Amino acid sequence: MKLISVVIPSKNRKEKIIQALESALCNKLVNEVIVVDDSSTPQLDKSLFGCLKVDADLRVIKNKKMKGAQGARITGALASKNDFVLFLDSDDLLIEDGVTKLYQVLNNNSDLAFVYSNVLHDNKTSDFLRINGDGFHSVLKNLSLCSFSGLMTRKSLVQWDDLDQSLPAWQDDDFCLTICRFHNVKFVDTLSARMRVSVDSISISKQKQFIGLALLINKWRHDLLREFGIVRLLLWRVRLLSLFLFVVAEDMRSSTDHTGFVRFLFNISSYILNLIGKLIRIFVRPFFDRCYV
Repeated sequence: MKLISVVIPSKNRKEKIIQALESALCNKLVNEVIVVDDSSTPQLDKSLFGCLKVDADLRVIKNKKMKGAQGARITGALASKNDFVLFLDSDDLLIEDGVTKLYQVLNNNSDLAFVYSNVLHDNKTSDFLRINGDGFHSVLKNLSLCSFSGLMTRKSLVQWDDLDQSLPAWQDDDFCLTICRFHNVKFVDTLSARMRVSVDSISISKQKQFIGLALLINKWRHDLLREFGIVRLLLWRVRLLSLFLFVVAEDMRSSTDHTGFVRFLFNISSYILNLIGKLIRIFVRPFFDRCYV
């Protein structure tokens, strides 16, 4: 019987990872959990998880050099003993029934490279695109599909060397695009994970989002031009512009070098840039099947 390896990348989240581990270990289909310590300070050690009831094989792998979340996931996946790999961020939780349904679909369809489902963002359900089969065109159009937490993949069908480890954000989108280029994927109508926003979450950092999107667009721009033409690429540049405005506005708000009237001007300018960024988002939303979760 094929079983599941759960890969959890982590950096300086010792407290939250306990709950993530508990949610992974409670599923009987999971016989291996790999925590990849991406240069935490202090380092994570298996002894920290002694309070957990462990029936599965629990391992902690340390990256000697920080590789980022994408690199940590790759390290864990390649070290796993199972072909079925389920990803979970260290501040999220797995939902047992949803994981079981993902497993059943992947196990019964040998042509699928990965399966995914909706997730809970706090108490709000996501609305991901529902792809069954070839998803490259749809994912490329929107440069987004699903989150990593709750995504289950067939390791033997993933082109691991093609994944970009330099991305500080948009890593899940690069993963989905890389796989969808050659393999089928499937949406399973269930909830597989509960996502929680941490203060150090990538989704909070506008700067990481901006850099990540710029790198992602550059990597896939030839495919965007070939499949959709210059207009679609320009739309992505416009979305990139909105993020740039958010970054500048954020920097102006946090600046402590000025006081008095100059500080007032900075605050007004920050407000205006933030407003323009939001208006740009509203403008581009109709052109994408799923612009934001």
